[in-house]
Amino acid sequence: MRRLLQFDGRKVMALAGILAMMFVMGGCQSGPLLSKVSLSAPVISPNGDGANDSVAIDYALSRPGRISIKFTDAQGKEYPFHNREPRPRGSYSATFYGTYAPDASRPDRRVMPNGVYTVTVMAEDEKGVREEQRLQLTVEKTDDEPPLVTDASMTPGTVSPNGDSIDDEAVLGYGLSKKSRVTISIVDEKGNSNLLEAENEKTAALHSHLWDGTAGGRLLPDGAYDIHIQARDASGNLTDQVVKAAIKGGGTARLEITSVRFTPQSVPVGGVLNVEIKVRNSGTTSLRTIGPRPGTAYDMVSNFMQFKDASGDSLYYERPGVWRVGVSWDQTDRPYPVRWGLLENSDRTLEPGETATITGSVRIKDIRTREVRFWAGVIQEGIGFGERVGQKTIVISY
Repeated sequence: MRRLLQFDGRKVMALAGILAMMFVMGGCQSGPLLSKVSLSAPVISPNGDGANDSVAIDYALSRPGRISIKFTDAQGKEYPFHNREPRPRGSYSATFYGTYAPDASRPDRRVMPNGVYTVTVMAEDEKGVREEQRLQLTVEKTDDEPPLVTDASMTPGTVSPNGDSIDDEAVLGYGLSKKSRVTISIVDEKGNSNLLEAENEKTAALHSHLWDGTAGGRLLPDGAYDIHIQARDASGNLTDQVVKAAIKGGGTARLEITSVRFTPQSVPVGGVLNVEIKVRNSGTTSLRTIGPRPGTAYDMVSNFMQFKDASGDSLYYERPGVWRVGVSWDQTDRPYPVRWGLLENSDRTLEPGETATITGSVRIKDIRTREVRFWAGVIQEGIGFGERVGQKTIVISY
């Protein structure tokens, strides 16, 4: 008795589907990996005249792979463009501007010399299958003279941007051999880059950039830096010149008045108005100061310039960057004629977070009004005055 073969229809259909899928996949894998390779033009003239300055290299991949593109001149010298860059399946267009990197470790670019080049486009899939196609490209009418960045230097080489007017800024100077578009950036020891000056066209001349230790309005931390001056001409030649720089003792200078007292509220002509001003260094850097020392007495017709040395020169003239507090009133002939240093010892600095109490006095004289408004303020000499605080009206009696 014959045994009849029994078939499970569902299993047969599933097996057929798997075989069909394997066939399709196998067919895809066996097809060409690289196709549709072409150039948008047979000639490129990278000279910045706006005509044929670039060429598009088009290609397509039938499956994921890595793409490499290189140019080879008549002598066999190779100019890499793309090197094993991953690409998913699809169509692509790579724009070539006629430049190459003479040193892969540097950002410099140079325009390729005139000549006829073989363009090799190579693709490699995940299984190591490689395919390549070759085309021909002529490079002509190039401007192969790169811009030179000359006499680049920074003075001083180390800045201390802390508002004391001592090396708060530096001048970055350089020259250009030809008209170029210049970009200036700064790179720290970790490789973080910040823009100092956006790309801007400059002539073949001497130029400078004033740097205050900031980038994008933010004070950079202390440390060593490389400042990159990049000059790019119309053809695409790019020269990168590096200048060493450093920041030391940088910080934010800020002095706040926390309390002001004028006493008594009524003072006769010839009497003394007592002043007490409390301050706090609320910044992140030390503050220099200068006399007259706290406790110095004034009258309403004198000022801080009256104090002289043996040769008759002013002891406490306005030295840029130093900090003082001052008192002013209605109808003075100069801002804050009465000024005091922050500390008894002006050789010392007021440190971040430190407070100080400054006292002094003003003798009332040569005044012809019954009421006078007095106020106090912070002064950073050579920079400016803080806001008027602690204003009080004092009654003058006769």
